[in-house]
Formats: sequence, structure tokens, C-alpha cells
Amino acid sequence: MSIIYALIAREDTQSGYGENIHVLVEQSLDAVGNFPQITRQEILKKVPKNDRSLYKYKEKYVYHTINEDSFTYLCLTDASFPKRTAMTFLEEIKKSFNEKYSFDERIKAITFKMNDSFGGILGNKMKYYNQNSLDPRLARIKNEAQATLGIMEGNLDSVNERGEKLELLVKS
Repeated sequence: MSIIYALIAREDTQSGYGENIHVLVEQSLDAVGNFPQITRQEILKKVPKNDRSLYKYKEKYVYHTINEDSFTYLCLTDASFPKRTAMTFLEEIKKSFNEKYSFDERIKAITFKMNDSFGGILGNKMKYYNQNSLDPRLARIKNEAQATLGIMEGNLDSVNERGEKLELLVKS
């Protein structure tokens, strides 16, 4: 379960939709394959304007996208990666990107212009979400189970102490 690849792209508003797309920043984590090429040549052209969408790829992967104001925020995940987590990742990337660069900087940027300044941020967020990819409901259940386990361990310690005290009483 992981985010394999992510990018932020901008559509050139001067040309027709999908004809001239600039990838501003992209990042992959130990991915083997031609995901960047497939994404740039096929998937980006299919992303609907001002929409959120999913595309299954070879039943093993899912492309998650957010398109707003001529910008596409995209990530490729394993099919088992939680969809809600992938969309939360994209929302966070979008927010960070918009906070770091003014609209004017973003709209005028050329292909791969922001790889040096934003690629590390994108990579770090991918690593974070890969390590913390549990669906929020599962994360809550996991935390509750750990809390219950802590209580049970405390109770067992108390029982052991009582047992030792009873043993001392019987010996006296």
C-alpha cells in the first residue's frame, strides 16, 4: 500500500484543453516502470476540468486526481491504498503548493520549473502518507486497541502484585 508517483501539472490556457500541459513538479519513490511517461502522454489528457477523479490502471494501480484552475494534482497508488487518504494527500499538496507560490508564479512556470524547489516537499509528503496510510477509521480502531492493551497490561501487573502479596501472607 503506497503512493508510487505524484505530480503537479498546469494546462496552458492559451492552447486547447489537453494539448499543452506543463508538468511543474514530479516525484517518484522507488518506482520501477514507465509511470511518468504514461501519466504525461495519456492520463493527464483525460483529466476533466475542475473535477476529482480516479482512473484504474491495469487493475493494480489507481490514478487519483484533483483539477482546479488549470492545475492538476495527481498521484498514482497501489489499488489497495485508501482512496480517502490519497485525496487527503492531494489536498495537502495543493494547499502547500498554493501557499509556496503566488498564482502568477504558478501560471507562468515552465515544465519542471519547480522540481528543485518543491520536489523535496512532495517527496517528504509522499513518504509521510506512505508510513501513515491507514484509513482514518482503521487508525482510530488501532489506537483504541492499543489503549485497551495498555489497560490490560496494567491489570495483569496489579494481579501479579496481589498474587505475590497473597503468597507472602500464606508463608507467614
